[in-house]
Amino acid sequence: MSLPVSTAWQEAIQAQFRYPGYMRVELAVAPPGITEHTTVSSVTSCPWTRASDVIERQKVPEVPVLSLEHNRWCLDGSAIPVNDQNPTLNRMGWWSKEPVEDSTATVFQFTFDQAYDLFGLYIRWDRQTSSWATDFTFEGYNNSNELVATKHITDPPASDGFYELSMSNVRIIKVTFHGWSKPHWRARVEFVLFGKLIEFYNDRIQSMDYEASANLLSSDLPSQQCSLVATNYDREFDPTLKTGVAAFLARQQQLKVKWGFETSYGIVEWLDEWPMYLSKWSVPADERVVRLTAINRLQFMSRKYIYGLYTGVASTFQQVANTLMRNSSVIKEGASEQPWELDETLATLKTRAPLPLDTEKALMQLIANATGCCLDVNVTNGYVRIHKPDAESPYTISQKQQLGDPSYSVADRLKRIKVGLHTFAAKDQPEVVYSFDGSLQGTVTLQIEFDSGNIVQNPTVTIEGATLKSSTFYARAGILVIQAPAAETDVSIEITGTVIEDSTTWFETYNDPNITDGLEVSVDNALITEMNTLQAVAAATKNYYLKRTTTTIPYLGYPDIEVTDQINVSSLYGDFVGDVVKTKLSFNGGFEGTLEVHNS
Repeated sequence: MSLPVSTAWQEAIQAQFRYPGYMRVELAVAPPGITEHTTVSSVTSCPWTRASDVIERQKVPEVPVLSLEHNRWCLDGSAIPVNDQNPTLNRMGWWSKEPVEDSTATVFQFTFDQAYDLFGLYIRWDRQTSSWATDFTFEGYNNSNELVATKHITDPPASDGFYELSMSNVRIIKVTFHGWSKPHWRARVEFVLFGKLIEFYNDRIQSMDYEASANLLSSDLPSQQCSLVATNYDREFDPTLKTGVAAFLARQQQLKVKWGFETSYGIVEWLDEWPMYLSKWSVPADERVVRLTAINRLQFMSRKYIYGLYTGVASTFQQVANTLMRNSSVIKEGASEQPWELDETLATLKTRAPLPLDTEKALMQLIANATGCCLDVNVTNGYVRIHKPDAESPYTISQKQQLGDPSYSVADRLKRIKVGLHTFAAKDQPEVVYSFDGSLQGTVTLQIEFDSGNIVQNPTVTIEGATLKSSTFYARAGILVIQAPAAETDVSIEITGTVIEDSTTWFETYNDPNITDGLEVSVDNALITEMNTLQAVAAATKNYYLKRTTTTIPYLGYPDIEVTDQINVSSLYGDFVGDVVKTKLSFNGGFEGTLEVHNS
């Protein structure tokens, strides 16, 4: 269903004459991946908060938590108590154990997995009560634990801000608090960013174009993209400006998009922020703007995956997908984060096939397709997900919300569906599945793939001219560590193993005898090895192709409608319910958009 909003939002956004729209965009200019393997420690943490929370940029609740500092607890019933059953305590940010006094020091230590070049820190203190550290120090140390940079800050002006300090090859950062804006209060930190947080609001945003698509059968990869044009009057993004951020921009930096809508005069309601990741940027000459383009996690998962296993025993698709994602290059904002969601359907269907050699995102698509599910991204948390299309949305896109007549395309009537079932059998004799002749020198790690992408069991390695240090084999590939002489040497490598042959049997699962010339659909997915899986795919395929119409609707634009939602549409030709397969949304002070709906 559509994203959660209030009844006031639903009523106001369907009105023919609407109040303005709003937008916020946050760009985290920090080294991509820095938080995933960062260790955070603090000896002065409050027992019910975790120091590690400060690097995960969780949304801190607006409801205050009970605390006995002077004049902090307002006795109006709005505050909530501290207890283990309250889920709010999992996203409170960090609190110090004791109040911050001039004579005491509260220390964070951030330890990275490698050395980084940083240009400062952004710290968001306690926005809820507008309190912050008035006297603090941060220090940077290199791999040898030598102090390479330090900065002492007194009387910062607000509860959040960027503190500039160039640091090269920094492995450890220590932050020490010496004073707090509210006497006798605990220190509170919502999050720390190892770089600069740049915020764009309506007054700076010239336009925002958002587009997302998904195939309900996962026949194609989904997409999601936002394109922001914002003013650059201060030339912060100018590549020639030494004090700017241009030198620190990088792909995969997080960009959070937040849509707001005025439901009544002066009252603005906001959707949850949408995490996306920077893919490209530019600063056009003479335009005084910066152009930023962001995509989702899934679209960055382009690394080839070689780790599929073949045991001959069936595994659930849930097990296969979890293993794939745990070993993938998916972007994480913290070591504990598992940014994917799997429908319960994947726990009920099985496969005996190993994953083919392909990109991680293509394999997730293959898994979704084999289970009759849809692959896309949950916009509210940015997580990769495989799921069944959602239930009906509360919205009806009536003619008064449409900005023109819908257009229609109608596919051929469905004639036949056939689905392939894959089975495996070992050849009688081992054979050569990989060979190499070339020059190697010193210790070399080789990632190899078996000929023709074959499934191979019991591989053995023969090497001439070098020594095999170790070998790790998977169903279709392997990793060899080879010790060659110090001088460049001719080396010959041969791998022999038992090839597992893959055979396909075709099952006709649907045939309409009344249609002589119609659409014939063949589903050939290498992961379909069980009959119940085949039947699930056949049912989903039939349901999809019996809906022949795709309707394109220009309309006023609802940010809370996402792809795979079911919506009601009212047109001159009648009313219908359909699945949203593509959405476009534009912002330039207000909203307008286009929906593509798959319907009967």
